[in-house]
Amino acid sequence: MSHYHTPTHIPPWFWASLVLGSGKVYPIVEVLASSDKHDLAVIRLDVGDDELSPLPIARSAEVGEDVHVVSHPKGRFYEYSRGHIGRFLISPRNQNTKRISVTSHYGGGSSGGPIFNDQGQVVAVVSEAEVVPDRKIVFYDSVPYSAILDLFKGDKQARE
Repeated sequence: MSHYHTPTHIPPWFWASLVLGSGKVYPIVEVLASSDKHDLAVIRLDVGDDELSPLPIARSAEVGEDVHVVSHPKGRFYEYSRGHIGRFLISPRNQNTKRISVTSHYGGGSSGGPIFNDQGQVVAVVSEAEVVPDRKIVFYDSVPYSAILDLFKGDKQARE
């Protein structure tokens, strides 16, 4: 799972793999499903003979719930940030799609990173950080678990 704008709009010579903390590299071989509207992509990796366990996807989330983000802002790999779900919203900036706003911090280069609940389930995927300079505030919006599940189920609307 990643963001639509990450594997589909960056040249393959620049970003074409998944790198684990151990240093193991898995090349991305294809995009299996994607949604420009929700900015999501399901990708297939060449894992060879290795067995990787998929991350569990949450089936619900609540405002105030603790969340944990592991991301790579500005090339600073495996940055950890803790926060909570601040609100659920409909984002006019993103084709009126559902979003989850979190208080965990992340920055450019973090797109597609998982946002976990305390049970280790993915509740959202990092999407964008909107800076409002005159208010000195940053809104951290993410794609919710429901859009991820819809894409995996093959929901036609999720793929648009």
